[in-house]
Amino acid sequence: SNGGVVDRAAKTAVPALRDIVALTSVVFGSVVLHVTNLGFYSDDWAFLARVASSQDQSVAGLYAQMNEMRNLAPRPVQSLEQAVLWWLFGDNPVGYHVTNSLVLLAAVLFLYLALTELGAPKLVAVGTPALFCLSPAYTSARFWCAAFGYILTVAATCLHLYAELRLVRTRRPAWAWKAVALTALLVAGLAYEVTLPLLAANSAVASSGHTGLSSTSRS
Repeated sequence: SNGGVVDRAAKTAVPALRDIVALTSVVFGSVVLHVTNLGFYSDDWAFLARVASSQDQSVAGLYAQMNEMRNLAPRPVQSLEQAVLWWLFGDNPVGYHVTNSLVLLAAVLFLYLALTELGAPKLVAVGTPALFCLSPAYTSARFWCAAFGYILTVAATCLHLYAELRLVRTRRPAWAWKAVALTALLVAGLAYEVTLPLLAANSAVASSGHTGLSSTSRS
């Protein structure tokens, strides 16, 4: 009955909300002590010099200036991110690092949602994003503004997987999820090209999950 469906949805929503709050706390705890004390480092200065010297300080003008850099030409989303960050915060590093922390939070939550949608055990669905957040393996992307595009790519890749999974599980036309999946695909692929194989894998995983669901429903 409809009432039973609502009851089951309510029972699953409360634990999911608790997990989201717990993961948000993990991300907050991992950045709160240092985020306001970080600055600019290494290649950040080349990026800042580029946007600071632009005669056109609009987002479009800053983007064009950034996109002229050879290493950013294949990554227009990263160029746009750097342009927007300068347009919003100028030479104040705090805004850059707070924004990157919020993108990290999005990546953690999207990964949790994707793993949950895949039916992963709770320990895996919660533990994997938490370990990802706390891992020192990608420290440069946490502190180096020039590498912030990598965290954005991870967030978009996780969102793409979640949207693909939702799309195949709705069993009805879902234009919103198609739009989300396509947008996330473009953001991830145009921010950092190394994720293209992962994006293809996302679609394969979602398709295999759909096949599994169909087999289960027939049995």
